[in-house]
Amino acid sequence: MQHLRARIVLFASTVAVLAGLITTAPAHAAPAKSPADVQATTVLTCQPLDLNLGNLFDLMNTTLSGFAPSHGTPVTVPSNADLTMAGLNAGRDALNTAIMNTPGKKIVFGYSRGAQIASEWLRYYANKPGAPAADELSFVLIGNPQRRLGGAPGKTLDGVQLLPTPDTTQYSVTDLSRRWDGWANTDNWPDGASFSASNYLNTIGRWIVHSNYTQQSVTDPANMTRAVVGHTTYVVTP
Repeated sequence: MQHLRARIVLFASTVAVLAGLITTAPAHAAPAKSPADVQATTVLTCQPLDLNLGNLFDLMNTTLSGFAPSHGTPVTVPSNADLTMAGLNAGRDALNTAIMNTPGKKIVFGYSRGAQIASEWLRYYANKPGAPAADELSFVLIGNPQRRLGGAPGKTLDGVQLLPTPDTTQYSVTDLSRRWDGWANTDNWPDGASFSASNYLNTIGRWIVHSNYTQQSVTDPANMTRAVVGHTTYVVTP
């Protein structure tokens, strides 16, 4: 039953993500950076669980108001659709290879499953010898199911309980959730839990809202800061 449920979630997630790929133009343009900064920065993009179909629609280059191309040179980190812990760790290790092989400043930009991969990198590699300096590497995570404030980590297909994203490492992390994302703001912050809100978050919030971050922006003045823990800033968008 657990395997069947996980496969249903995989199928529904893929459909939902694809439904969110065809969107209108972003409402908030990503902030302009100086040409020198952009040229010198690599944005390592970690995709959601979309069976790599996001590449067809240029998903990670349009998500979050075009965050990736406006902040550096986007480079896609290889992903997989293995829902076991081994699959997640394989994604984590692929990200580490990309980080270690990329000189200069780097931003890891992870969406949903990609944010989980980044989470596991922070847990396993952040304190390893040879990890990049804090001024060379930062993270922007969106729709993060392992978000400590509001997330729903759940278990892998083989029953391993996932842990919250570490938020006290040396690295700057912006962890952003849409207000009604049923995977990343499950406790209905800032209003708190209610029956109607839980119903919405567990249905529309998980399969529609979570699948589309195209028009959100890290600089939207309507964004709300939920908390700052260590070097991690928890943001909730309208």
